[in-house]
Amino acid sequence: MAAPLRAALRVLVLALAVAGTSCSTLHSRIQHPHAQPLDAALRSAQTDWQSLPAQGHSSTIERTRWRLDLGGVLLALQHRNRPQTWTGTQSIQGWTITFAGDADGLKSIPPSWCDGITAVLPLKPLPGINSPRVHGEGVGLPVLMHQPKSAQAADKFIPPNGRLFPATLTAEFTAGRAVTLTFHHTRNVRTARLRGREQPLAYDVSAAISAAMDPSYFSKYSLRGLLRPESQIGDIGIYTPEPYDPSKIPIVLIHGIESAPHIWANVMNEIAADPGLQRRCQVWYFLYPTGISIQGAAARMRASLIAARDYYDPRHRHPGMNHIALVGHSMGGLLSKMQIMDSGEDLHRAFWTKPLEQLPLSKEASGLVQRTLHFQHLPFVTRAVFITTPHRGSKVVEFSPLRMIFKLIRPVGIVAGLVREMSSVASALVNPDLHRFQTFGARSSEGLSPLHPMLAALNRRPLLAKYDTIIAVFPPMSHNKPLEESTDGVVSYQSAWMPAAESTATITGFHICIPSPALAEKLLPILRRHTAASRP
Repeated sequence: MAAPLRAALRVLVLALAVAGTSCSTLHSRIQHPHAQPLDAALRSAQTDWQSLPAQGHSSTIERTRWRLDLGGVLLALQHRNRPQTWTGTQSIQGWTITFAGDADGLKSIPPSWCDGITAVLPLKPLPGINSPRVHGEGVGLPVLMHQPKSAQAADKFIPPNGRLFPATLTAEFTAGRAVTLTFHHTRNVRTARLRGREQPLAYDVSAAISAAMDPSYFSKYSLRGLLRPESQIGDIGIYTPEPYDPSKIPIVLIHGIESAPHIWANVMNEIAADPGLQRRCQVWYFLYPTGISIQGAAARMRASLIAARDYYDPRHRHPGMNHIALVGHSMGGLLSKMQIMDSGEDLHRAFWTKPLEQLPLSKEASGLVQRTLHFQHLPFVTRAVFITTPHRGSKVVEFSPLRMIFKLIRPVGIVAGLVREMSSVASALVNPDLHRFQTFGARSSEGLSPLHPMLAALNRRPLLAKYDTIIAVFPPMSHNKPLEESTDGVVSYQSAWMPAAESTATITGFHICIPSPALAEKLLPILRRHTAASRP
């Protein structure tokens, strides 16, 4: 059997395996036991590389044949060693192989960053992606590259499940048996110089987004994060699915209650499909267990945003870092809101009748009150987008069956300690309006009640950045009602509406609308306006 045919069969087998491999297992795939020898794979790739036209466009058959050759090379290399060893220039089986890669990973990914590289074949729909696949035809082999999270890594903002890069493998052969292998980062580059001219690369960005936001991985943060938030405290933070780009504006996505970041997969795909947004912004997300208090989650988000800015831009000179936009869904919108306001004394008075220094609290409890109820806005956040956000609360959380479920939420240790002190030594100084709540608002569900004084306090504070609202209208519960009396099934229009918003848009759908293409249709124009106005 001819070498190219053998490579083709092996790549097809690999592609079928990849199509059924989840993000959580992708990076742990073992070396392929049936890879052909590296020398044969490289010779086949060199022969077909020489057949690529130096002028004009290559044919589909030529591109496919070379792509299969590259699949054989990838299998053979992984059969020998894991990608972490692919650095610099090495002599292997009589070949001089140079592994290219940018230090920042923006144009090409160093394979040594990764513990697994797998070929991509668009065989089936991608989980979480409800819009057209962002992919294109050209030369090279589209791959997914997995960068694991490591406790030793300087970059603490790599997601818990690692990063998955969309890349395209190419091989540039020079005199004799020398070759340079490059994994082009196709989120940022779509052409490569091969055989003396720029050629379009084959790419598949959507496959990487779907794998990175794999619901089978993130589902553990949804219900457990609501009911047992203490178990996930260590994972709270801002995460950057792509290497930091100092030329781009961060767009931070924040999920709502009993949810997790994977809900944003389709929004991320829509942003990747927009050439202007892809060029001007980078998507981050904030992960948190949604059972913790709203004010506690907002405080942790504030600290994590400051830490990310200080790490990536320690001298605060990158223009994009001074124009961060927050996009929050439901409770995530309240967290976003608390980044663009000063607390004043309103928030403290929503909980206490006396100033902090007059409260008979332990040092630990007093510090928690200081961090969560006394803060300044983040001046480098210049826009917030509120999506179906309950600014005036949601009556749904007062629904008896749900209240029974919410009572199962177990406050984290330090907060439970504060609640005990509020119930005993400091009871007389607690805002009387809080006594109807079992934990005074230490559970997120209590803070979402229209009766909780914190929401009114937040609405009294001026917002110090531009903001937009997107409100959902759920027809089965809004039929024949004026818009102002409609609801998304969880949050009423009146609760989601905000005065002085730069724009207010409505979509048809239920409260959990983030995966809907209709949501992206309203969100993307806001992001285009923000990134265009924020250009240096």
